[in-house]
Amino acid sequence: MIHKDHLLFGLYIVMLVVLTSVHRPLFITAALLLLCAVAAYTDLLTLLLKRTFKSIWAALAVISLSYLAMGLFKPIDPAFLLLLNLRVFTLTMMTFLMLEHVNLFRVLSFSKKLTSLVTLSFSQIHIFRRTFVEFQLGYASRTARPGWRSYLKALRATLVYFVNKTLHTSQEISLGMKSRGFFHD
Repeated sequence: MIHKDHLLFGLYIVMLVVLTSVHRPLFITAALLLLCAVAAYTDLLTLLLKRTFKSIWAALAVISLSYLAMGLFKPIDPAFLLLLNLRVFTLTMMTFLMLEHVNLFRVLSFSKKLTSLVTLSFSQIHIFRRTFVEFQLGYASRTARPGWRSYLKALRATLVYFVNKTLHTSQEISLGMKSRGFFHD
């Protein structure tokens, strides 16, 4: 018997392929509105919209501005920019909705290695999220009058910390996985 998690994950994979294959903004908008309706039905709409926007706004802003700047030197297609932003937003929101309703550990239980990788990923995400929140709280408690200069200085220090932490952690994890037979070099 197929479990609900397997069915929802299969639907997610199918929709992932469909939404990356279709190049019609109207279709992707309809899919986004359907996602919003499902999220509203499960009382997750506000949460998912915030998460989606917070996770992609910087990358989409850089990409969109770069594409528009390229338009100064050669012709660009504004419809492509709309399609790109709409597709990324829809796929990201769909992924967050799937993660709210699907137990990935149950879905990937057929493979011990995949389950181990998901466990490892989730633990790293949790550690990084907690550390980032601690940095935010530390910044808020140490600055009487927050301004752009102090914010950028704190952000720079936070980014340096996370880059160093990522490099160190990835080396440690790689060694641990190699010792447990994940890589066959």
